[in-house]
Amino acid sequence: MEVVALDTQPENTSGLSHGVLVNVIYSFYPASKAGILKGDIIVSLDDQTIFDLDSFNTLLQGYKYKYGQITLGISRKGQIQKIKVHLD
Repeated sequence: MEVVALDTQPENTSGLSHGVLVNVIYSFYPASKAGILKGDIIVSLDDQTIFDLDSFNTLLQGYKYKYGQITLGISRKGQIQKIKVHLD
């Protein structure tokens, strides 16, 4: 999965001022298996708010060498959902 800063994307019509936009999803990777889609906006990671690309990368760095699962809060079509992603 690749994400980009939300505030730099002209296609951001969500009205959200925080989070990161999912730009690319790779098949058979954890995010894809969990159901994350291109265009989703990640707004939280394990109930910690994602303010921008830097905060997302900082939080994600703590999981770099761990297995288990994380919960991503995403905005999709104006609805907030929680999706569990199994790290493997």
